[in-house]
Amino acid sequence: MPNIETARPQVLASRSYNQLDGIVKASLEQAMEFMMALSEIKRRKLYTEGGFTTWADYCKTRLNWTPQWANSQIQIAQLQQRHGNMSGRAALALQHIDEDKQAEVVKIARERQGSDITAPMIQDVAEEVTSMQGGKAEGGSGNTPKVSPLWHDTILALRAALVTAGKLIESDQAVHIDRNYVMTMIKNAGVEVSQGKPHALCYGCKGRGCDRCRDAGLMTAAQWKNRPIEFQAPDDEKWVI
Repeated sequence: MPNIETARPQVLASRSYNQLDGIVKASLEQAMEFMMALSEIKRRKLYTEGGFTTWADYCKTRLNWTPQWANSQIQIAQLQQRHGNMSGRAALALQHIDEDKQAEVVKIARERQGSDITAPMIQDVAEEVTSMQGGKAEGGSGNTPKVSPLWHDTILALRAALVTAGKLIESDQAVHIDRNYVMTMIKNAGVEVSQGKPHALCYGCKGRGCDRCRDAGLMTAAQWKNRPIEFQAPDDEKWVI
């Protein structure tokens, strides 16, 4: 009798696209049901009925997840259920937008991009909506730093440059340039700028300036996500800008 670990891939290898796509769709439905069940367990503290003293204990023991990761996945699933099917990355981008603007952002993004909206489109539309409505209220007080509109303009310019350079490279006049080098440099510049864009007030100084943020008062999305546990709190989203 063949081992199940090796038999299953062999069985799937013989399936048609429609059969495999059916499995994918069913799995997505089951995944959403799983996340909604997990959300209810947390909301009603049902983990105590299973002998777990805390939500963190349940996540670690039952799922081998950190509670922060579980919370993030629940929020993503809730956004997907509320605003329609979208990728996890798009939902994650939507997660950082004011709740009263989310529906409008999704509507505009789908009008421009169709059903498969991406995280960059969500971010671009959110910036436009925020700008038209006078900006987002900041979590801090006093003269907290703001994100320069030059970030948005630069990212859009680099995306446009990538498209334009791609067209140029396909032309007969581009035979004397290193095509891979040019495209790679523009892509790397886009990644560097996107990753360097401020995402939240510094978790240490809350916008005043310190060594952690190089006196800028701001953190990138990666720095914010990887902040030490002692700087994480349930109301942290108020510091996201």
